[in-house]
Amino acid sequence: MLGPAALAVVIACVPTAGAEIGLAVGTRAPAVRLPALQYGNDTLDLTAYIGRQVVVVAFWASWCPQCERLEPAIRTAHERFGADMTFITIAVPQSQTPERVRGYIARNRSPGLWAFDANKTAITAFRVPHPAYVVVIDRSGTIAYTGVGPDQDIAAVLAALDAGRRSYDKDLRRRDVLSIAVVTRSRKSTELHQNYTKTHNAAAIRLTVRSGSHNRHT
Repeated sequence: MLGPAALAVVIACVPTAGAEIGLAVGTRAPAVRLPALQYGNDTLDLTAYIGRQVVVVAFWASWCPQCERLEPAIRTAHERFGADMTFITIAVPQSQTPERVRGYIARNRSPGLWAFDANKTAITAFRVPHPAYVVVIDRSGTIAYTGVGPDQDIAAVLAALDAGRRSYDKDLRRRDVLSIAVVTRSRKSTELHQNYTKTHNAAAIRLTVRSGSHNRHT
């Protein structure tokens, strides 16, 4: 099983845009509620996803060239892991409006969930240094990765997390099998002991009866 330390080493070996940025890896991810940009949804509440599955949070702006260059990496990661992980893009409020961002989403068929950080709530909570800032949150709600810039291999980060999860789940299943085997052996041992006790007691009773009959006969 890959523990937190080992998993951090694996992710540290993944090509990123530089050293740890923003919130520290290993800390609890902040929970924020933001206006949603998809029609039909009023708010996007991160607590609905954090601590339940892996969450990828990307901060974005339409005027940001680094965001544009990062977009293919986000799309590739979403194609590979979007069925099991949640992708959330948070649009920063500087020099853009919700309507403008919605138009961008529609034109580009942008994947995942989108929100608009009108009051800079998420920017403050996540300590965002610049758009094109990405945070990956693991299934426990802990920050597993942060990076900024266009040269982030998000798919590789998620693959490392997924490998750690599969290894952990496999170890849990192996422990369950061992536990069941121990319980089964214990039950069989108890049953054998009970059967032996019943047989031994029955034999003793038969011997006593026979002995008593012989005594009465004599």
